[in-house]
Amino acid sequence: MVSANLYRGGVPPGYLEELLGELAPDVGAFQELTPAMGEVIGAHFAHGVMHPGDGAAGLGIGARRPIMAGILGLPRPMRLVNVHLTHPMVFPPWRALPARSRQLTAVINHVADHDAMVVGHLDVPPGWPAYRRLRRSMDDAAHLVAAAAGARPQPTWSLRPQGRG
Repeated sequence: MVSANLYRGGVPPGYLEELLGELAPDVGAFQELTPAMGEVIGAHFAHGVMHPGDGAAGLGIGARRPIMAGILGLPRPMRLVNVHLTHPMVFPPWRALPARSRQLTAVINHVADHDAMVVGHLDVPPGWPAYRRLRRSMDDAAHLVAAAAGARPQPTWSLRPQGRG
């Protein structure tokens, strides 16, 4: 399984082709999917649902095996939810924060009482209230994998424009 934010088409198509070829994932969930990137993903996966869009609006799921409306043919049905939440630092905050809260509520309610995997561009660092809210109703796979290895999860997001580090 791979999940990737394609940065509004800013990821070079050749890099995505190389990455998908190297990782050979069975399933891929993509955010900020542009039409050009949808073609790259479509060439790699035989099945899936692509909803490319302009800017940050596009989403897509690709799979090696047939899928139906987000339910995968696994030993038991499971929901795979691909989301792109409103960025927490969008201004003015009095508009962004309530919108983000509504999005979190919708995601939590949508997966309640289901076997589900929520992937995507969440923008929820562990110290923030949104992360704690999500953790009350679901596990963080990055945290579980790191804990099993006796390590800490690696950060994937930073306030610094140049990235984490």
